[in-house]
Amino acid sequence: MPSKAEEKQANARPLRSFRLWLTIGLGLSLWLGLPAYLWVTEGWQAVEKVLTRFAMPLGAIWSLSLLLGMIAFARRLPQARAYFAITLLLGLAGNQWIAGRLVASVERPITPYTKLPQPQFSTVILLGGSTRLDANGEPELSWDGQRLLTAAQMYHSGQTQKIVATGGKPVFFEDQISHAEQSKKLLLSIGVPARAVICLGGSNTSEELENIKAWVDSDSSATDGKPIGIISTGTHLPRAVTRARNLGLELRPIPCLVSKNNMKLNLADLIPDAGGLSRCTEALYELLAQAVGH
Repeated sequence: MPSKAEEKQANARPLRSFRLWLTIGLGLSLWLGLPAYLWVTEGWQAVEKVLTRFAMPLGAIWSLSLLLGMIAFARRLPQARAYFAITLLLGLAGNQWIAGRLVASVERPITPYTKLPQPQFSTVILLGGSTRLDANGEPELSWDGQRLLTAAQMYHSGQTQKIVATGGKPVFFEDQISHAEQSKKLLLSIGVPARAVICLGGSNTSEELENIKAWVDSDSSATDGKPIGIISTGTHLPRAVTRARNLGLELRPIPCLVSKNNMKLNLADLIPDAGGLSRCTEALYELLAQAVGH
């Protein structure tokens, strides 16, 4: 007659077997089944996209964490929960679809302005941060350089006669010229005359807007009976416009780099990537800055 320990061990074998086959099934479904399904439904390019996501650092770390969690689950190890928690957090933070929903919620207040024709402006404000210095110390456009290009386009098309470039010296690089001066040098290089560009400092959005408010109050020609526009990215503008309004300054949003916010969820979005993480970080940064009043 078997002992209690032997009976317990015999009863545990089916459970271990179930956990093992469940783990194998999930692993095969994700790492083989998903590419195979996309090959049939979307073609080889979709497979390449998924395999690339698996191979990139965030996707590889996510896959490794999931794999370790599956192994720990199959062996009934307590570490399984920790691995699955890490997998879940990475998956949420780097998910393109979730990032898109976050960005859409941040951009919602200025979305109508993307569909309206822009009026004539007395001045347009180009918030700092769309430039950087290259290896030779010369200014160049950064990832959101469309902001500066938009300001130049508006000047050359006659929509405004004045551009106020803002921004102080880059953080940790006090020996460099300010973001405002970087913007001015680039604007001059593409045909905007020096008389049309005004530079104002500010180490963050709040300080930049306070300097703009002081300039508007001291210069009677700042408005000239026309609205003042403010150029920035779709995620940044809602906070900037709200902050300006709190200072008693009415600014007309001129958004650029507004997200397309495709609502379609595809299976490739299950795998986190750096793009999703970047967009999620951008949206959360704006929400955090708004919460603390910057």
